[in-house]
Amino acid sequence: MDFATNFKRICQEKGTSPTRVVLELGLSSNKVNRWNNGAIPKGDVMVKLAEKLGCSVMDFFADEEDL
Repeated sequence: MDFATNFKRICQEKGTSPTRVVLELGLSSNKVNRWNNGAIPKGDVMVKLAEKLGCSVMDFFADEEDL
């Protein structure tokens, strides 16, 4: 699975939405659209996302068999 798919899945598991997470971190909601179109966040942003969601950065890149 790609970053955007895993990010959405993790957000759903935590009872929130991707847009809400990025806004709470002070980021632009446009980031979610870029990620949905294949962009990957910078490392520092991924760390902030992981901390906010209580997961590992590696969770954003998990394959289905890893879940």
